[in-house]
Amino acid sequence: MSSRGNERARGDESQSKEEGIFRIEFIYPTRNRLERRYRAEGSKNRKALFPPLNLCLLAGLTPPDVEVSITDENNAAIDFDKPADLVAITSMSCTAPRMYAIADAFRRRGIQVVLGGSHASVLPDEAGQHADAVAIGEAD
Repeated sequence: MSSRGNERARGDESQSKEEGIFRIEFIYPTRNRLERRYRAEGSKNRKALFPPLNLCLLAGLTPPDVEVSITDENNAAIDFDKPADLVAITSMSCTAPRMYAIADAFRRRGIQVVLGGSHASVLPDEAGQHADAVAIGEAD
């Protein structure tokens, strides 16, 4: 959805090893496989009921030297091969199973994952089983 970034100082350990840029991928998961299938088949008729404005706000609050990307799975497929240093996923309870599947996939690649949203706030111990960190309450 959006992307921005500048190069950090070369000595920063948290940088992406490839280009010296720290990358955050914000993700808003979809509820079900049927919606993901429609996107995979190229349907342009699916619309998000609740656009991830919270992720846009968090992206805006991110320091300018960090590259930010937002994927709303209701409108685009998640690129699990995209370079990222940190993945942040928000979820309501209806999307929690998908949030956990996404988080587990990125963690298997060695990418740190932060989970947030109403579901993670209510069940932080459960969310913590699928994440390196859990954001409880309003992040913005």
